[in-house]
Formats: sequence, structure tokens, C-alpha cells
Amino acid sequence: MKSKLHALVGSFALLCVGTFWASTLVSELFLEHHDVVAVKNGILAAMWLFIPAMAATGEAGSRWRATRAAAWCASRSAA
Repeated sequence: MKSKLHALVGSFALLCVGTFWASTLVSELFLEHHDVVAVKNGILAAMWLFIPAMAATGEAGSRWRATRAAAWCASRSAA
């Protein structure tokens, strides 16, 4: 379950980064200055989604790692 949560929130965060990058590239290359400003403001507004997604990714990964590390240590001591 923890690995699925980590993958889900990590995918969402990666999708945010890709969307930010692509929208910036398109706006800088093909749109007017006021459109670029609007895109940048939209990216700034979307940080309210991106930052918690990154925090959740880190937290889920940390918990997942702790579980896997404990299982690995237990298997090593039993051998």
C-alpha cells in the first residue's frame, strides 16, 4: 500500500513538473508577454498542489523505505 501511495503522489508531482515546464516552454516561444505572465501566475497558483504532493511523496517514500529496511534487516539476522 505504501509503495502504491508513493507511486501515486510521485506521479502527480512529476505530472505537475512536466505541465509547468511544457506550459512555460509554449508560452515563452509562441505567446505574447501578457500570456506568459498569465502562465507564470497559473504556475504559482498551482504550487498549492505541487508542494504538498512533493511532501507526501517524500513522506510515503520514507515510510516505505523504513518498512523495507526493517524487513531486510530481519531477513539478514535470521540467516
